Amino acid sequence: MAVPGGRLLFTDGAALDALPACLMNATPVASLCIPTEMAPALRADRHGYVIGCDGDCMAPDLQPGDAVLISPAMKVRPGMIVALTIKGAPGGALKRLVTALPPPLPAGGECEPAIVLQMDRPLTTMAIRAHRIDRIHAAVGVVREGRYVALAPRVVA
Repeated sequence: MAVPGGRLLFTDGAALDALPACLMNATPVASLCIPTEMAPALRADRHGYVIGCDGDCMAPDLQPGDAVLISPAMKVRPGMIVALTIKGAPGGALKRLVTALPPPLPAGGECEPAIVLQMDRPLTTMAIRAHRIDRIHAAVGVVREGRYVALAPRVVA
């Protein structure tokens, strides 16, 4: 389906290889037409998808009911809100990335790399072993009350 001046993003992403496995068989709940001039980060990302925000742990950046635009093509950096899934766990999470993604563990290495995430409400930091991460993608913006709002990285300590 062609959408003049925009991208049609589906919450189920049935044909998207980049979509986390836990969402592959999800029932479509909505589709969204986002004008590419409003969401420039998605212009070149054919695998962008939308997930709904149902909690307030990332407020004020994310609010319950927001449609969060996710870009698998964008490199994740500390300070960004990311969508991630954990291998073997149902669902996913939206959290702020505190540390850069670690390089793969060298053969015979003794230290297991981890990533550090943060939620904003209440301010809480958590570490997850890198090998447990299924997918981690950049959240680039939200659609709230019919308006697009870009998400900018924050400085994290």
